[in-house]
Amino acid sequence: MEYSAKITAAKKAEHECCYARFDNHQCSSPRRRFKRGQQSKGISVAGITTKLHLVQTLEGHIVEGFITPGNAHDVSVAEDAFEDIFGCFVLADAGYDSDGFRDFLRSQNNEPVIPGRKNRIVEVKYDKSLYKHRKHIEILFGTLKENKRIDTRFDKYDHVFLAFVALALIKNILNLKIS
Repeated sequence: MEYSAKITAAKKAEHECCYARFDNHQCSSPRRRFKRGQQSKGISVAGITTKLHLVQTLEGHIVEGFITPGNAHDVSVAEDAFEDIFGCFVLADAGYDSDGFRDFLRSQNNEPVIPGRKNRIVEVKYDKSLYKHRKHIEILFGTLKENKRIDTRFDKYDHVFLAFVALALIKNILNLKIS
């Protein structure tokens, strides 16, 4: 009994030493701490998720693209996506519906074509015939999800994931039938 108590105490001391070592970063090299990239992964009801935001023209050109954690709301990053876009019709889904974002778009001489959410008190009027062109970005996301690596996000770091998104977009533009 005395022998097992010594082993348990020794193991506990060993684990405390390891935890202290990792907390203080005494053993890991400084290069390892700085070479890690950003990881935009958010924990939500669906698990660990990531959102891909793309801005596309009617001709099919990607203007802007970035990723956010899955638990971040679309409106919180909307101004970053549309800050360089002037004098256009902006088609977006109801996730981008907010008065502040609409005012931001109008301040940049853009016309928002965004349907209102169901819980809005004042109904928003938008051009429904123009909103039908939003199907192009939905088709693009559908073709991106055909790539298993993008659909399930195997990659840990954002820059690697975005590189594979770029490769999938190039594959889509060139109409390559590669799996």
